[in-house]
Amino acid sequence: MKQSARTRLIEERKMRQWSQQEVADRLGTTRPNVSRWEAGITTPGPYFRTKLCELFCKNAHELGLFSEPKDHAQDLPIAPPSDIPCWVIPYSSNPYFTGREECLVQLIQDLCINPESIQVITGLPGVGKTSLAIALAHHPLIQKQFCDGVIWVDLGPTPSLMETMSEWATLLGITPSEAQTVTSPETVARWVHQRMHTRQMLFILDDTWNVSDVVALQVGGNRCRYVVTTRSPLLAYTIAPSSVTSLLPLSDAASHDLLSHLAPQVSQCYPQELEALVRSCGGLPLALTLLGRFMHTQSLYSSSRRLLRTLQQLHQDLQARFQVAIPKAVGDSQPGSLLGTERSLRLAIDVSVQQLPLPAQRALFALSVMAPTSHSFSEEAALAICNVPAETFDVLVDSGLVEVCQEDRYRVHQTILDYTQLQEPDSAVEERFTIFFVTFVETYAQDFHVLNQDLPLIIYALERACVQHRYSLLLRGILALQPFVEQRRLYSLAQTLVQWGQQAAMALQDREGLVRIWLFSGNVATLRGEVQHAQHAYFEGLELARELQHQQLLGELLVLVGGALGETDISGQAERYLLEGLQALKGFDDKASLSLVFQYLGELADTLGKSTEALSFYTRGLAIARQTQNKKMISALLQNLGSQAVRYGHYAQAVVHYEEGLACARELGDQQRESALLMNLGMLAWYEERQDEAIRFSYESLQLAREIGHQMRISSVLQNLGMMLRHQNRLTQAEQYLQESLEIARQIGHQWLIGETLGEVGFLALKQRQTTKAKEIFTEMHQRAQVIGAPMLLGLALFGFAQIAEQDGQLCEVQSLVQESKANLIQVDHHLTQEVDAWYSVLVDNHRVEKE
Repeated sequence: MKQSARTRLIEERKMRQWSQQEVADRLGTTRPNVSRWEAGITTPGPYFRTKLCELFCKNAHELGLFSEPKDHAQDLPIAPPSDIPCWVIPYSSNPYFTGREECLVQLIQDLCINPESIQVITGLPGVGKTSLAIALAHHPLIQKQFCDGVIWVDLGPTPSLMETMSEWATLLGITPSEAQTVTSPETVARWVHQRMHTRQMLFILDDTWNVSDVVALQVGGNRCRYVVTTRSPLLAYTIAPSSVTSLLPLSDAASHDLLSHLAPQVSQCYPQELEALVRSCGGLPLALTLLGRFMHTQSLYSSSRRLLRTLQQLHQDLQARFQVAIPKAVGDSQPGSLLGTERSLRLAIDVSVQQLPLPAQRALFALSVMAPTSHSFSEEAALAICNVPAETFDVLVDSGLVEVCQEDRYRVHQTILDYTQLQEPDSAVEERFTIFFVTFVETYAQDFHVLNQDLPLIIYALERACVQHRYSLLLRGILALQPFVEQRRLYSLAQTLVQWGQQAAMALQDREGLVRIWLFSGNVATLRGEVQHAQHAYFEGLELARELQHQQLLGELLVLVGGALGETDISGQAERYLLEGLQALKGFDDKASLSLVFQYLGELADTLGKSTEALSFYTRGLAIARQTQNKKMISALLQNLGSQAVRYGHYAQAVVHYEEGLACARELGDQQRESALLMNLGMLAWYEERQDEAIRFSYESLQLAREIGHQMRISSVLQNLGMMLRHQNRLTQAEQYLQESLEIARQIGHQWLIGETLGEVGFLALKQRQTTKAKEIFTEMHQRAQVIGAPMLLGLALFGFAQIAEQDGQLCEVQSLVQESKANLIQVDHHLTQEVDAWYSVLVDNHRVEKE
């Protein structure tokens, strides 16, 4: 790249205050690549050139990206060509070259200026090592640099070195008499070396399997260079530890580009089907090339119906995809194939598999059990599933068929996994797979980071257990995974696990297991704020627990039923369940349930206006939670204590409670509790007349609630925002928020939220002078408040009636409504008592002035 281009790229990057790593991350490349582009060492290929233009909002000319790779051959001393230059290069059967431009440029530069004599290209079967080497051999800079010739050798697993060197001797002009004297590999090698030691040549040793073959064929002098391609990473790093190019599969964009070029008509007519086919190829150029040529041929004579059917079959049918083949042509170089044979993806992989010892082959096919996930796995998992020693697994890694993707983690490319699925499944392997991951979940049930790393494999193992009716393993795995699923709020997964768990428990006639599955179902519904669903699940579990006379489960479920009822039903019924649960838990060291029952009893007492009793319950629950360092309960109880402090006007104490609770919630990753505490901090800021901060806290709370899908929390925060915006006279937005809040509250059947939100809707209607609507709203609110026995809601409804009476001119009725409203609000020490007093005082003063 020219200096001007380098300067422009640097200026554009620095203008945005980005590091080279940040640019690399945005482009999907590496920092060294960005560094080379900026330094003028390499030129980005078409794909990254387009990405750079999009990133910097410039065209390629403005960024100076049209320069060719620097001709390093001009800067190096080149010996004059010999009298008989040797050119033995396969022709390029696929002249369309994409996705490897940067690798090609880098290899050219390394060969021209790097003192290392050997460059190694390694990668999976079909990843394009040979194609890259062919493109390299045909590049004009390479042919200019190595003016004495480029010699290509297709080695394979069992090469004939004597035959290869004899061919070289013939190329170099060996006479018949000399040929009779050099009859061993050693003597031929010496003869060839004597003729080549002054030449400047490039040797390409394709499809190399043995280090000894590479050593034997290094017969050139110090002006010669070697390019070696191999499937084995072990061999690559043994030959040239500092000069290895590891070819990764093509990007999705490059894969699509290649397939579209090979089958343009298919790309135009069936873009979605072609995209699915691209994904199934896993970025392997050989697979893309074979399928592209096959589809192009089909498109030339097949009907559209037949072409579409073929596309769909290739995507869905592994056998069909692996059977696609094309004949090997003269001059073609394809590892593992002879003239007249066919090239196919299956044959390419067969060559690697056939070189493995039988135990390693069986181990590779055992890994097919993980095919649908293509997820990384630990060595521990591989050894258990394959039932082999570590040494056998190491053979797979050394072969390149199993890749090291990070420390102590491995991966098998999706195409290799697809290949292994061509074999009949082994039931023993599937059983080992399920047993390993169920045991794994039980072992690491509280180590959520470890579980998250292997979650796709865990889920698939449980799915296989369900399909194969391994119900005992399935139920064990689900119950062990339950805490993780609840903590991470994986709602969709939880729903699936509950269905599988119910199926397993009923098939096993495991009634206790079924109770625990109902408990799981209720917990997930609670996390989503779906109160009625939670009630149903807890009641189902409770009925079974009573039949089983399982006291600990009975106590836990009684508490949970009471807590769920406290939000939607008659308070007396909720209290009965909670007290029965407290009694049932005696004799069990279940401090989590004890702490929870005191939380629920406190919240119930608060609802009934029994603030002192509520404070006592909260304090007892918090003491138990602190004993066991149960930060989830600590956070919840601190939130309740903070709310009480706000009610009494103790704002400084409320901040202390809220901030400690928020720290606990964030440490646990409990986003629901974090959202709740942010909502409370917003209300506290509102009471302290810090309106902008209050709204900011509320929006932050709402964002979290929406992210985790907690319906009750979403409704609650929207209600608060509606109230705040009403006071700011932003009535349209306030109405939208309150309408959504009320709809959600009705959907989940949360009686308290319905009543509270009705109050806000009613006060908004009053501000909009919609007296009839306000009266309907407050009437419904009053009725609901009477049913659940909520004095705070009764007080607010009566305050609404008082304002309606004032707007209707019924001043005599206003006084009695205000007094009745205050009587209810005083029961719960609600701060609105002062607002009612202030409103009534202004009304009386205005009426007195009017009389005067």
